[in-house]
Amino acid sequence: MNTEGKEGAEEEQVISDEERMDEDDDVQIDVVKQAESYKEQGNKEYSAKNWDGAVEYYTKAIDLQPDNATYYGNRAASQIMLGLYNKALKDSLTALEKDPNFTKAHLRAAKCYFTLGDFPNAKKHYSQVLVSEPSNTEAKTNVSNITTILKNIETAKNLIQSGDFGRALTAIENDILTQFSLSNSAPEVGNLKAKCLLGLGKFNEANKILTDLLRDNPKNPEALYLRGIVFYYIGNYQNSLSHIQQALRMDPDDAKFQKSLKAIRNIESTKKQGNDYFNAQDNLAAYNAYTTALGLTDDFEKSVPLWQGNKTLESKRLNNKLLTSQLYCNRAAALTQLGRFEEALSDCNRTITFDPDYIKAYLRRANIYTLQEKHQEAIYDYEKAKQLDPKNKDIKDKLRTAQMDLKKAERKDHYKILGVGKNATEEEIKKAYRKLALVWHPDRHSGTNEDSEKATKMFQDIGEAYSVLSDPKKRRDFDNGVDLMEGGGYGGGGGFGEGVDVNDLFSHMFFSQG
Repeated sequence: MNTEGKEGAEEEQVISDEERMDEDDDVQIDVVKQAESYKEQGNKEYSAKNWDGAVEYYTKAIDLQPDNATYYGNRAASQIMLGLYNKALKDSLTALEKDPNFTKAHLRAAKCYFTLGDFPNAKKHYSQVLVSEPSNTEAKTNVSNITTILKNIETAKNLIQSGDFGRALTAIENDILTQFSLSNSAPEVGNLKAKCLLGLGKFNEANKILTDLLRDNPKNPEALYLRGIVFYYIGNYQNSLSHIQQALRMDPDDAKFQKSLKAIRNIESTKKQGNDYFNAQDNLAAYNAYTTALGLTDDFEKSVPLWQGNKTLESKRLNNKLLTSQLYCNRAAALTQLGRFEEALSDCNRTITFDPDYIKAYLRRANIYTLQEKHQEAIYDYEKAKQLDPKNKDIKDKLRTAQMDLKKAERKDHYKILGVGKNATEEEIKKAYRKLALVWHPDRHSGTNEDSEKATKMFQDIGEAYSVLSDPKKRRDFDNGVDLMEGGGYGGGGGFGEGVDVNDLFSHMFFSQG
């Protein structure tokens, strides 16, 4: 066995390892130098206000030296200048993991938290700076500012809780946003401002703020929920449910998310049931479904957190005017079909109270008035509907029909005079005339002048009515209102029966066959 050769090999191996260690040290030194070089280039770009260029070089330095806190802190500073606060916050916190006493990283993290609206965490990092640097002006000033902001936020919350949305909005805009140069994108402040606008019924403004909040942070469950409520109030139920579902996925235990989602689904499905029943002509079932949906709507709107638990606010709460109007108007249609006209009118009136421009409510109320022969009221509603939709031909036609119905109602109603229906046969008309003519013949009323005059007038009206309704052409023209049309009528503007010798008519009826 050649032990000498073996020892020589081991010695050679030891020398090789030592040489390699020296080489590794040299490489490491080169890496550190290169990383520092990238940092210096990043600093130059930062000084030249080329923030993107600075980020690029600091990133190269981090890639070479991932445990160097300074590189993360410098990149965070550049990202702050670019307005990339979420990325800057991440780098600042990473720097603090590497070096918990890195003052600049605390300041940058605090600035990011402050800008993003997380005031308690901002205050925590500023306070940490004051532990090591009690005289740090930036930290002292911002701790004071944040204390004021948090106090003003509590004031705004209390005003919202009491329902004073106007004063709460003013407090948020003046005492928080303007005073401390904050934007609506600060989540807590933005959510509060959106609540105020929602409480004031300013849905479009609330929606804009919530849209901006969610663009900056799509995982803001409160903003998703509030936007879902905004969509509910403007009648966009699909988007309402979608947003509340997203909020619930992020926070499955939130009771208000669960309750709102269930309530809106129930309202929508119950309303659809009512529509299906109505289309199937099951009007009583439709009426009951619409009534249930109205109750569900009322219960849900009371439960919206803006006024939940405050009895005074519950009575002043916002209503989904579009939904409530539709439900009352639909229920009025079902009640009309059931012949319950007064209840139907009441629902139409409620609809118009909620939405004075709801055309369908005016049309349905006009139809009810027509069925009740209240033609002047029907004309008013058709005229209102025409004002709201001037080009609608159907409304114009209905208005003309109502105007004609009023004229018909104001002339002598030959059917009513004879006591027959509009579908009476020729024989029924003749029989009615014979009976009434005998009752009201002047010869049978020769008592007082008043009694005689009344009988003469009744006899004359009965004769005129019979002369029109016994003639097929005159009856058809009478039914069509020809005498009421411009240029219509018979003989110089007189009615169909005017000019008839009722005595001759009577004699012809009773004596011509003798």
